[in-house]
Formats: sequence, C-alpha cells, structure tokens
Amino acid sequence: MKTVISSVRILFITMLLGLTSLNQAISQEFKTIFDSNKPIHVSGFGGPIVEFSGVDGKFATSVGGGGAMIVNNLFFGGYGMGLATIHYKDIISYDPITSKFENYSNTQINFGHGGFWIGGILKPTEAIHFAFSAKIGWGGISLMDQMNYQSYYQPTVI
Repeated sequence: MKTVISSVRILFITMLLGLTSLNQAISQEFKTIFDSNKPIHVSGFGGPIVEFSGVDGKFATSVGGGGAMIVNNLFFGGYGMGLATIHYKDIISYDPITSKFENYSNTQINFGHGGFWIGGILKPTEAIHFAFSAKIGWGGISLMDQMNYQSYYQPTVI
C-alpha cells in the first residue's frame, strides 16, 4: 500500500512540475517577423457566467461558461449559456394541415445560446482597467409540454 501512495505522490509532483514548466513556456514573449520591437503576450481566461434577463415579462437567469485566449490586449474565445429558471406559458398553436387551433397549457420554455466571444482590454497593467466585448453566436428555443413531455416548437435562431 505504501508503494502505491508513494507512486501517486511521485506522479503528482511530476505533473505539477510539468504544468509549471508549460506555464513558463507559454508565458514567454514571442516576436514576429513584422514587428521585432514589440513582443507578443499570450495568456487566457475562463470561468462560469451568470446572466440576468426577462422571459415573458418575468425575471430569468441563464448560466453557462466561457473562455478565451488573450493576445496582447485582444481576446478571442467562446461561450455557452442555458436558461436556468423555469418558465411556463399557455400557447395557442395553429396547424395549417388540419386547419385547427390547438391550446397547450403549462408549456415550459427552454432556451440556450452559444458562440464566439471577442473583445479587448484597455490598459491591462493598471490596477483598475476597462474591457469591452461582444458575443456573436446562435441558439435555440423550444416549448415543452409538461403533460406529454413532447417538444412542440424548436426553431433555430441565428
């Protein structure tokens, strides 16, 4: 049993040293052939995202995550979000094939989106600095019948 524990410790220390070496290799300054005076700084970030909005006039929360690679003061990455709060809606749907209106009560609204995340950081070496960003992506919405667990409406939103 002691050999297993010591082997795990050796593996852990080896992995830790390897990650430290990789971090130092990535954070080194690179120069390009176009501008030999300015080094390129490469880093990144990632983590959870919580957004607050409204769905059908009611408070809504979306959760997800995102991350990006920072090159000098600009970042490029991606994100993904999904509606975390539960919202119900009574809907009336028209079926053009049968020429009938159908009433669906207590239909749950589901929504998610994701895509690219781009932005920039102004004066990143200052203690307090500003950033700007834009999320460009796609998503989907669906209405789920809680009685039959069927999805009635699933358009693709761009």
